[in-house]
Amino acid sequence: MAGVVVAPLVQATPALAGSRLHPQVVVAGRSYFVFIEDLAAIPKSTFGRVVGSAEPNRYEIVAALDLLFTGI
Repeated sequence: MAGVVVAPLVQATPALAGSRLHPQVVVAGRSYFVFIEDLAAIPKSTFGRVVGSAEPNRYEIVAALDLLFTGI
């Protein structure tokens, strides 16, 4: 069974803005923060249809992962 690593999205609010650990992404026209610290592996078969891509935010997501794992 193939698995993927995912992080939950939380609807963007001003209270969460400005954290390097929570990069902002837009999915289907709505703004969210990615909660990098809540990464989890789940079976790929649990996913439905694709609704968007975080590729435009790749560098911010990688920077958040670096912060999570190295503190830098």
